[in-house]
Amino acid sequence: MEMVASVMGISQPTLRKVYFTEVAAREVMALKVKSEQLARLTDAAIGGNVAAEKALAGMIQAEQLRSVGAKIKERGRAEPAPRLGKKEAAKEAAAKASGKYAKRNPPPMLLN
Repeated sequence: MEMVASVMGISQPTLRKVYFTEVAAREVMALKVKSEQLARLTDAAIGGNVAAEKALAGMIQAEQLRSVGAKIKERGRAEPAPRLGKKEAAKEAAAKASGKYAKRNPPPMLLN
């Protein structure tokens, strides 16, 4: 990173700042271009252009596949258990104790 900053003639903190700004701007521009392309294809398809209809159908299908793929990828992933504090963890460990230190049910009867 130091070499890239020196080649560009800027400091490393400036490079980091500009880099993240550029990446965010690139993602926004990609979405804008895609939306404009979809608008043009839609207009052409409404006008009767068969090639535009096929391209639009392909883009819609690709987006549906991406959506389904994301759902499948997330399927079966359990949400992580909430982290417990020290006291809660100790109480949980005590409740799960077994053997000599296990909780007795029912407690022993008094012999008086």
